Amino acid sequence: SGKNSNPSGRCGTAWTPRRRLSMKNPGKRMLWQAGAVVALVSVSARVVLHQGGWPWAPRTTAAVPWRARAQLPPWPLYRAGIALHDVFVALAEATAPPNVHVLELIYAQSSSAVVRHLVNLEIADYLDEHPGTTCEAMGRGLNFSDVGTGFACRYVHFAALRGLVKHDGDDRFSLTTRGALLSRHHPHSLRQTTLTKTDERYFRAQQAVADPSNLRSETPLAGFELAFNKTFFDFLRTQPDLERNFDGTMREIPKDWVDSIVADYPLPATATNPTICDLGGT
Repeated sequence: SGKNSNPSGRCGTAWTPRRRLSMKNPGKRMLWQAGAVVALVSVSARVVLHQGGWPWAPRTTAAVPWRARAQLPPWPLYRAGIALHDVFVALAEATAPPNVHVLELIYAQSSSAVVRHLVNLEIADYLDEHPGTTCEAMGRGLNFSDVGTGFACRYVHFAALRGLVKHDGDDRFSLTTRGALLSRHHPHSLRQTTLTKTDERYFRAQQAVADPSNLRSETPLAGFELAFNKTFFDFLRTQPDLERNFDGTMREIPKDWVDSIVADYPLPATATNPTICDLGGT
């Protein structure tokens, strides 16, 4: 007939055209649509929650200027992102063995300690200023000894497991979007918050207040009164470094959510120049 029924040119091979996935089946179509929606919402939620660009984009806060505004989007949008995040967290916890969850809680202090090391040793600052660097170069740049560099490399590897550092295949490291928040260069840095909340003096106060004899007392004392014989703020006045970091924490934390709260706060219609005050105490 002159028609090539075997375009491959191979003997004994019957050629049949490829079958395309038919979307006429409602079940298949709904499945594909649901998958596309979940993928789109997942990526959108990450972008909404991180507000620093696409989640896979490299981050270098020392070289790339960040947006000088709050990290959080307007509150209603943030609520939707948090709700979606909670669903994924619940699914992850439901599929994890109970002992895994308990062990994560037990070792949580180790994670906090490593986060403190990244900040206190200026490792986060160095990785932010020198993305894609090796551990050895980082150690030399921070004037660590050979043994000290070995310890610092362990911290960086651990941070990579916790999603704070990106570990490239050729043993080079860079900060992730999350890890960049530990750098002093980030406009929404949590550096001083890290130094405050992971301070050993805080842990001593927490251990003191949980002493059985204190909890059985009719007049239990606060942790700092037990550990240092001073109220919290009296103790801060005797510790300039802790006082400085605490004041910095009070500045760091609110600036990420003030804009979002104000945008969603139900102010009276008659308010022309309102003032919102945050009243706190001990």
